[in-house]
Amino acid sequence: MPEITVDTAVEITDLRFSWAPGKPILSVEKFQVPSSESVFIRGPSGSGKSTLLNLLGGVIKPDSGSIKLLGQDITGLKASQVDHFRADHTGYIFQQFNLLPYLSVIENILLPCQFSKKRSLKAQEMFQTPEMGALYLLQRMGFTESLINAKSVLELSTGQQQRVAAARALLGAPELVVADEPTSALDSDHRDQFIELILEQCRAQSSTLLFVSHDTSLEKHFDHRISLKPSQAGGYKL
Repeated sequence: MPEITVDTAVEITDLRFSWAPGKPILSVEKFQVPSSESVFIRGPSGSGKSTLLNLLGGVIKPDSGSIKLLGQDITGLKASQVDHFRADHTGYIFQQFNLLPYLSVIENILLPCQFSKKRSLKAQEMFQTPEMGALYLLQRMGFTESLINAKSVLELSTGQQQRVAAARALLGAPELVVADEPTSALDSDHRDQFIELILEQCRAQSSTLLFVSHDTSLEKHFDHRISLKPSQAGGYKL
Protein backbone atom coordinates (compact mmCIF):
# COMPACT_ATOMS: atom_id res chain seq x y z
CA MET A 1 0.00 0.00 0.00
CA PRO A 2 1.46 3.42 -0.92
CA GLU A 3 2.44 5.85 1.78
CA ILE A 4 -0.07 8.59 2.56
CA THR A 5 1.72 11.93 2.42
CA VAL A 6 -0.33 15.00 3.30
CA ASP A 7 0.52 18.29 4.96
CA THR A 8 -2.34 18.02 7.47
CA ALA A 9 -2.58 14.92 9.65
CA VAL A 10 -5.84 15.85 11.40
CA GLU A 11 -8.61 18.18 10.27
CA ILE A 12 -11.90 18.52 12.19
CA THR A 13 -14.65 20.81 10.87
CA ASP A 14 -17.98 21.83 12.48
CA LEU A 15 -18.04 18.79 14.76
CA ARG A 16 -20.77 18.29 17.35
CA PHE A 17 -21.16 15.31 19.65
CA SER A 18 -23.51 14.47 22.52
CA TRP A 19 -24.34 11.28 24.37
CA ALA A 20 -28.00 12.30 24.68
CA PRO A 21 -30.21 14.79 22.76
CA GLY A 22 -29.91 18.31 24.10
CA LYS A 23 -26.84 17.51 26.20
CA PRO A 24 -23.80 18.61 24.19
CA ILE A 25 -20.48 17.15 25.23
CA LEU A 26 -18.03 18.43 22.63
CA SER A 27 -17.97 20.96 19.80
CA VAL A 28 -15.11 21.76 17.44
CA GLU A 29 -15.48 24.45 14.78
CA LYS A 30 -12.07 24.04 13.19
CA PHE A 31 -9.05 22.07 14.34
CA GLN A 32 -5.99 21.21 12.27
CA VAL A 33 -2.75 19.43 13.12
CA PRO A 34 0.19 19.65 10.68
CA SER A 35 1.83 16.35 9.78
CA SER A 36 4.84 15.23 11.85
CA GLU A 37 4.17 17.70 14.68
CA SER A 38 3.23 17.15 18.32
CA VAL A 39 0.16 18.57 20.06
CA PHE A 40 -0.60 18.66 23.78
CA ILE A 41 -4.36 18.72 24.51
CA ARG A 42 -5.31 19.69 28.05
CA GLY A 43 -8.60 19.97 29.88
CA PRO A 44 -10.19 19.16 33.24
CA SER A 45 -11.77 15.84 34.06
CA GLY A 46 -15.04 15.44 32.16
CA SER A 47 -14.12 17.95 29.47
CA GLY A 48 -14.34 15.40 26.67
CA LYS A 49 -10.67 14.55 26.14
CA SER A 50 -11.26 10.81 25.85
CA THR A 51 -14.41 11.46 23.79
CA LEU A 52 -12.29 13.43 21.34
CA LEU A 53 -9.86 10.53 21.01
CA ASN A 54 -12.71 8.06 20.50
CA LEU A 55 -14.04 10.28 17.72
CA LEU A 56 -10.60 10.42 16.10
CA GLY A 57 -10.36 6.64 16.34
CA GLY A 58 -13.73 6.17 14.71
CA VAL A 59 -14.95 4.30 17.79
CA ILE A 60 -17.87 6.74 17.97
CA LYS A 61 -19.30 9.00 15.27
CA PRO A 62 -20.09 12.71 15.61
CA ASP A 63 -23.66 13.99 15.44
CA SER A 64 -22.48 16.34 12.69
CA GLY A 65 -19.31 17.59 11.06
CA SER A 66 -16.31 15.87 9.54
CA ILE A 67 -13.08 14.29 10.74
CA LYS A 68 -10.28 13.90 8.23
CA LEU A 69 -7.21 11.85 9.13
CA LEU A 70 -4.33 11.98 6.64
CA GLY A 71 -6.76 13.42 4.09
CA GLN A 72 -9.37 10.66 4.56
CA ASP A 73 -12.80 11.64 5.90
CA ILE A 74 -13.46 8.78 8.32
CA THR A 75 -17.00 9.90 9.22
CA GLY A 76 -18.32 8.50 5.94
CA LEU A 77 -16.59 5.13 6.18
CA LYS A 78 -18.17 1.85 7.18
CA ALA A 79 -17.08 0.36 10.52
CA SER A 80 -14.90 -2.25 8.81
CA GLN A 81 -13.22 0.45 6.70
CA VAL A 82 -12.52 2.53 9.80
CA ASP A 83 -11.01 -0.51 11.54
CA HIS A 84 -8.73 -1.15 8.57
CA PHE A 85 -7.68 2.49 8.31
CA ARG A 86 -6.98 2.70 12.04
CA ALA A 87 -4.89 -0.49 12.00
CA ASP A 88 -2.73 0.77 9.13
CA HIS A 89 -2.23 4.39 10.12
CA THR A 90 -2.82 4.99 13.85
CA GLY A 91 -1.05 3.89 17.02
CA TYR A 92 -2.95 4.28 20.30
CA ILE A 93 -1.67 4.44 23.86
CA PHE A 94 -4.84 3.81 25.85
CA GLN A 95 -5.39 5.12 29.35
CA GLN A 96 -6.24 1.58 30.49
CA PHE A 97 -3.39 0.11 28.32
CA ASN A 98 -5.63 -2.62 26.74
CA LEU A 99 -2.84 -5.19 26.92
CA LEU A 100 -3.74 -8.87 26.59
CA PRO A 101 -2.79 -10.75 29.79
CA TYR A 102 -2.46 -14.14 28.09
CA LEU A 103 0.22 -12.83 25.72
CA SER A 104 3.88 -12.20 26.46
CA VAL A 105 5.42 -8.73 26.45
CA ILE A 106 6.80 -9.15 22.92
CA GLU A 107 3.54 -10.67 21.62
CA ASN A 108 1.56 -7.68 22.90
CA ILE A 109 3.87 -5.25 21.11
CA LEU A 110 3.67 -7.21 17.85
CA LEU A 111 -0.15 -7.10 17.69
CA PRO A 112 -0.35 -4.08 15.31
CA CYS A 113 1.87 -5.88 12.81
CA GLN A 114 -0.46 -8.87 12.89
CA PHE A 115 -3.48 -6.71 12.06
CA SER A 116 -1.71 -4.49 9.51
CA LYS A 117 0.52 -5.71 6.71
CA LYS A 118 1.55 -2.10 6.11
CA ARG A 119 2.92 -1.67 9.64
CA SER A 120 4.58 -5.10 9.53
CA LEU A 121 6.42 -4.17 6.33
CA LYS A 122 7.40 -0.82 7.80
CA ALA A 123 8.82 -2.52 10.90
CA GLN A 124 10.80 -4.88 8.66
CA GLU A 125 12.12 -1.93 6.69
CA MET A 126 13.26 -0.16 9.86
CA PHE A 127 14.47 -3.09 11.98
CA GLN A 128 14.76 -6.15 9.67
CA THR A 129 11.93 -7.88 11.58
CA PRO A 130 9.01 -6.67 13.74
CA GLU A 131 10.47 -8.69 16.63
CA MET A 132 13.74 -6.77 16.41
CA GLY A 133 11.75 -3.54 16.38
CA ALA A 134 9.90 -4.58 19.54
CA LEU A 135 13.21 -5.41 21.24
CA TYR A 136 14.71 -2.07 20.24
CA LEU A 137 11.77 -0.09 21.64
CA LEU A 138 11.78 -2.05 24.91
CA GLN A 139 15.52 -1.56 25.36
CA ARG A 140 15.12 2.18 24.71
CA MET A 141 12.47 2.18 27.45
CA GLY A 142 14.87 0.65 29.95
CA PHE A 143 13.61 -2.92 29.99
CA THR A 144 16.01 -5.59 31.23
CA GLU A 145 16.26 -9.00 29.56
CA SER A 146 14.15 -10.62 32.29
CA LEU A 147 11.36 -8.06 31.79
CA ILE A 148 11.50 -8.42 28.00
CA ASN A 149 11.13 -12.19 28.34
CA ALA A 150 8.15 -12.01 30.72
CA LYS A 151 5.56 -14.56 29.61
CA SER A 152 2.67 -12.30 30.62
CA VAL A 153 2.32 -8.55 31.00
CA LEU A 154 0.71 -9.26 34.38
CA GLU A 155 4.25 -9.89 35.66
CA LEU A 156 5.06 -6.22 35.07
CA SER A 157 4.41 -3.19 37.23
CA THR A 158 1.77 -0.67 36.12
CA GLY A 159 4.43 1.73 34.87
CA GLN A 160 6.14 -1.04 32.90
CA GLN A 161 2.82 -2.04 31.34
CA GLN A 162 2.35 1.58 30.29
CA ARG A 163 5.68 1.50 28.46
CA VAL A 164 4.72 -1.74 26.71
CA ALA A 165 1.54 -0.03 25.52
CA ALA A 166 3.64 2.83 24.15
CA ALA A 167 5.99 0.47 22.32
CA ARG A 168 2.98 -1.28 20.76
CA ALA A 169 1.62 2.05 19.52
CA LEU A 170 4.96 3.08 18.00
CA LEU A 171 5.92 -0.17 16.26
CA GLY A 172 5.49 -0.02 12.50
CA ALA A 173 5.75 3.79 12.32
CA PRO A 174 2.05 4.75 12.14
CA GLU A 175 1.53 8.22 10.69
CA LEU A 176 -0.58 9.24 13.69
CA VAL A 177 0.10 8.38 17.35
CA VAL A 178 -2.64 9.14 19.88
CA ALA A 179 -1.91 9.02 23.61
CA ASP A 180 -4.57 9.19 26.33
CA GLU A 181 -3.02 10.16 29.70
CA PRO A 182 0.00 7.89 29.03
CA THR A 183 2.05 9.09 31.99
CA SER A 184 -0.59 8.57 34.70
CA ALA A 185 1.19 5.49 36.10
CA LEU A 186 4.72 6.91 35.99
CA ASP A 187 6.56 8.67 38.78
CA SER A 188 8.14 12.06 38.21
CA ASP A 189 11.60 10.57 37.63
CA HIS A 190 10.41 8.52 34.65
CA ARG A 191 7.71 10.84 33.29
CA ASP A 192 9.81 13.38 31.38
CA GLN A 193 12.14 10.64 30.14
CA PHE A 194 9.12 8.72 28.85
CA ILE A 195 7.75 11.81 27.06
CA GLU A 196 11.10 12.55 25.43
CA LEU A 197 11.36 8.96 24.21
CA ILE A 198 7.89 9.04 22.62
CA LEU A 199 8.67 12.36 20.96
CA GLU A 200 12.05 11.09 19.78
CA GLN A 201 10.49 8.03 18.16
CA CYS A 202 7.69 10.06 16.59
CA ARG A 203 10.23 12.48 15.08
CA ALA A 204 12.39 9.60 13.82
CA GLN A 205 9.46 8.02 11.99
CA SER A 206 7.73 11.34 11.07
CA SER A 207 4.63 10.46 13.10
CA THR A 208 2.16 13.10 14.24
CA LEU A 209 1.53 12.94 17.99
CA LEU A 210 -1.71 13.89 19.77
CA PHE A 211 -1.10 13.74 23.51
CA VAL A 212 -3.99 14.21 25.94
CA SER A 213 -3.32 14.96 29.61
CA HIS A 214 -4.50 17.06 32.53
CA ASP A 215 -0.85 17.45 33.64
CA THR A 216 0.14 20.86 32.30
CA SER A 217 3.76 20.43 33.48
CA LEU A 218 4.30 18.23 30.39
CA GLU A 219 3.17 20.72 27.77
CA LYS A 220 6.59 22.34 27.44
CA HIS A 221 7.77 19.32 25.43
CA PHE A 222 5.29 19.83 22.57
CA ASP A 223 5.14 21.90 19.38
CA HIS A 224 1.56 23.05 20.05
CA ARG A 225 -0.63 23.35 23.16
CA ILE A 226 -4.43 23.67 23.11
CA SER A 227 -7.21 23.54 25.71
CA LEU A 228 -10.72 22.17 25.91
CA LYS A 229 -12.79 25.03 27.34
CA PRO A 230 -16.39 25.34 28.57
CA SER A 231 -18.86 26.27 25.83
CA GLN A 232 -21.72 28.74 26.28
CA ALA A 233 -24.00 26.16 24.63
CA GLY A 234 -23.00 23.58 27.24
CA GLY A 235 -20.27 20.98 27.24
CA TYR A 236 -16.79 21.86 26.03
CA LYS A 237 -15.26 23.23 22.85
CA LEU A 238 -11.86 22.92 21.22
